[in-house]
Amino acid sequence: MDYAYDLRLAGILIRILAARELQFPACYVPFTAEASGEGQPDWTVEVYFGKDEFSPAEGDRVTRFLRPSRDDFLRVIPGDKDRVCRFFVPREIEDSFCRYGNWTLFLVPEQLLLPYDRVILHASIVVDNGGAVLFTAPSGGGKSTQANIWASTFGAEILNGDKAIIEVGATPPCVYGSPVAGSSRIYKNEKAPIRAIVYLKKGDHNEVVQLDGRRAFMTLYSQMVKSRDDAAFNETLVALVAKIVEKLPILELTCIPEPSAARELRAWLATHLPDGR
Repeated sequence: MDYAYDLRLAGILIRILAARELQFPACYVPFTAEASGEGQPDWTVEVYFGKDEFSPAEGDRVTRFLRPSRDDFLRVIPGDKDRVCRFFVPREIEDSFCRYGNWTLFLVPEQLLLPYDRVILHASIVVDNGGAVLFTAPSGGGKSTQANIWASTFGAEILNGDKAIIEVGATPPCVYGSPVAGSSRIYKNEKAPIRAIVYLKKGDHNEVVQLDGRRAFMTLYSQMVKSRDDAAFNETLVALVAKIVEKLPILELTCIPEPSAARELRAWLATHLPDGR
């Protein structure tokens, strides 16, 4: 392999090897560098053109990205502990694959992060006084709106507007920015300790409620990035979400899209989490 790139996601080092030079989209630039050869990668991604090297072993997870009437694009994640993921790129799309950065869509980062107790949540992230508040909701639920209100009202820093990577095993759990940020286009390779995760509900008033037990779990799990076809992945995800619920306050904020909602939530955090969590 003539070209090597290091990609760091949530502190995980992913080394990408290919016989040809690869372009990365702008959103990935803060997370990438030419591989120095130093340090053992947590994952290696090998990119092959054609299928001469394709020979899956028992237990390998092979995903076929179907292309009607054409050769399929393959991603193979091993069933062993080698942490080597392989791409098999059809010859007829080799040039476009290398030239355009949309090939990064096939990385499926949640699969690479999960073995290291990192999960991806649909959420915007703001950092206020050194601690992160995560706003989660279905699409169109106001995640970016609340993040922007906190930035304009309190001077909070926005780390990301759409996908948050949570390191569950940290004490306290930490959140990292990611290369997927939705309309915010804010891609920061930074992390912060989490103070609270807030599920947003649109309403005609502002109210903060702390969720407990099953309701907290189901609310959080509903917004996690899951696997469509890997039951083992989802089982592990369930266990990690349960740990998050044990470690962090999960809140529900009924709100109107105005600074008054941000003030209500900030006051709740100051009252109930006075230790600066």
